[in-house]
Amino acid sequence: MKTQLRFLAGAVLIMLATGNAWALGSKPPLVTPGQARQVAAPEIDAASGTSAIALLTGVLLLMSERSRRSRSRRDEDNSQDDSPR
Repeated sequence: MKTQLRFLAGAVLIMLATGNAWALGSKPPLVTPGQARQVAAPEIDAASGTSAIALLTGVLLLMSERSRRSRSRRDEDNSQDDSPR
């Protein structure tokens, strides 16, 4: 289950980060013989960059919280097993 969740989170992150870059498709630029070839590169504006960083930070914080919570539950279960009855 953890592997599937991580894979899904990674796939969503990649799709969100590269969606604008693939929006134009794969059309080659028109060039005539003897001209220098110019390739248009997509630019990332400040709003897109900020939202990508915020999304990445949120995913990392959620993953760390889940691992911390599962560790504390595991420690509680182990301490209850060791206690005398």
